[in-house]
Amino acid sequence: MAGKRERFLKVAKVRTQRALRALDQVAKCGNRASHDYTPEEAAQIVAALEARVAKVRAAFEPEQEFDFGTQD
Repeated sequence: MAGKRERFLKVAKVRTQRALRALDQVAKCGNRASHDYTPEEAAQIVAALEARVAKVRAAFEPEQEFDFGTQD
């Protein structure tokens, strides 16, 4: 059975490639020759994608414990 590292490398590659292909498909919606949309609709799409990327980024950052810090 593969270790955690090998499993990560395998699934991360496949999932990242799949996500990038999906983003390419979303980007094709921006083709004005094929689609009609408002600036607000475009902004909603971008905002949704940015929010999800923020969640992905947070998943890879180490959790920080609460600390009151030093008191003078």
